[in-house]
Amino acid sequence: MPREIPLSCIVDNTGDYSTKGIHRGRRRTITIMIDLRSDPGGDSWYQIRLFGGAIDGGDTVPAARLQLGQRDAYSAITDLQTEWRDRLIHRREEDSAGGYWFPFVDEWDLSVVHGQKERLAEIMPRLAREGHKLFALLFRTGDEELTALADVLVAALRAGPQVVTVHSDDLFVPWWLLYVPESDDVDLDDDNAEWNWEGFWGYRHLVEHRTPWSPKWSPCLPVDPGERPVAGVNVDERLDEEFQKTPVIAPIVSMFQSRTTAVVRQSRSHLARDLKSPDHRDQIVYFGCHIVGPQIDIPPLFAREYALEFFAQLLKGDRAGDIILEITHACALRGNPLALVLSMYNGLDTHFCSNDTGLVVTTAGPAA
Repeated sequence: MPREIPLSCIVDNTGDYSTKGIHRGRRRTITIMIDLRSDPGGDSWYQIRLFGGAIDGGDTVPAARLQLGQRDAYSAITDLQTEWRDRLIHRREEDSAGGYWFPFVDEWDLSVVHGQKERLAEIMPRLAREGHKLFALLFRTGDEELTALADVLVAALRAGPQVVTVHSDDLFVPWWLLYVPESDDVDLDDDNAEWNWEGFWGYRHLVEHRTPWSPKWSPCLPVDPGERPVAGVNVDERLDEEFQKTPVIAPIVSMFQSRTTAVVRQSRSHLARDLKSPDHRDQIVYFGCHIVGPQIDIPPLFAREYALEFFAQLLKGDRAGDIILEITHACALRGNPLALVLSMYNGLDTHFCSNDTGLVVTTAGPAA
């Protein structure tokens, strides 16, 4: 009779993703569930529930009712997105030649740009104030039950970095831009109020927004031994003609072709045909930036550099959420807050792994 060979793990470098654990996501320390409910009279409102390992009281936090209605919520979200767009993308300054330039559009690394410290000191308190304003509208505008829930949530967020998942099919908030100051004593309406990166949800915490997913979903994207991940690269090459100073398409296509089995599509009809094909097997679908989604329009230079960093790490086997957080921190060191507007949907633990062992796989490729 054939005998099973006993195996044991001596060293596990998979970051808690051994063969047994690779197919499950890590535990969420904070879970927020928001559902749209209706009264018998036809009025709609949001119910919020809060639980997780970091929540004081665990599953005993009572559900609460958000007082912010659908229309007001949409308006408040739009106001925050507009503030980020106007303060960053539309910011125009005079250059040394007497012309104008757009710092957050024209540069990726602003750490060596003259006056960046003063620039952030002007911009970031306002973005923090607006992020906290939306947080307060959502969680501080309501009855005693909502106030109690907000207090528990704030305590957990201030306690340290968390793994946060928001479940909702009805309310889509730029969670990454929300801001919670380090103390209730901080008055963000004060012109001299201090801000810090840690106050932004998307800087301190791993945050994703989830909608319903298949019960067969796994965070592991399997790759057969000796094979490369399959990437569907859907591009319009005319963009490089439009943005000649900062070409996006050619560098992205080159990166995918060197590291994946790349299927480059340049038309809607090609994409539609492949999507209907039984042989369609894209594991990455690139339209500018897949997995993550921007809250505002992203400048071509930033989009290119972000995508190159993101996919280089993803194709090494790193988890998508960890990559986003790492890039966000790196961009902050570069004096660039734009990484906070890139959002994570349904994929915080997504990573590539070997199809035969379930262990993390590293795809070969030239140095980025």
